[in-house]
Amino acid sequence: MPRAALTLSLLLLGLAGCGPADPLDRKIDAESPTALAIWHRNQARAFSPLELQRFDRAQKELQWFVVTEWQGLDPQAQQAKWRDHVHRVTVRQFIIQGHQFANLRLERERADQRRLLLLHDQLLLRPSTGVDDYQRLRHTMLRIGQQIDDLTAEIAANDAVIAALGGATPATVPRAKRHD
Repeated sequence: MPRAALTLSLLLLGLAGCGPADPLDRKIDAESPTALAIWHRNQARAFSPLELQRFDRAQKELQWFVVTEWQGLDPQAQQAKWRDHVHRVTVRQFIIQGHQFANLRLERERADQRRLLLLHDQLLLRPSTGVDDYQRLRHTMLRIGQQIDDLTAEIAANDAVIAALGGATPATVPRAKRHD
């Protein structure tokens, strides 16, 4: 009996040391929704609150990407495709991808805001614009400008996270590969 306990202890000790030392280098098990939920619950203790926050944000951003980019698929097919995409990916790469997808979304929003700002600028220059309309348009343009600044700051913050984790940001991607 003591020999069996010793063997079991050695086996458990060996299994405990099998994973990467850095939790960010662990691979995600997303083979099924249940596997992902169990993996997340079991791994959560290994991560700092900041890493968990980044992981959860990445998960939301990647799911947003799935919903918006794979609209032709039913929700179950979307989730299966999403799980296929993240299964066996390291947590580090998952967080990097999530922040990269966030930046794609934010850059689209920023481009929309810039187009809206130009439209308001054109309205402002119309000769028929009265004083009240002018003031309202100027106020709206200031709000849009602030939204553009906020989006730019959020993109920069995401780039900082990506760079800190060793990922490629637009500044580090060769010019021929950039899509801006």
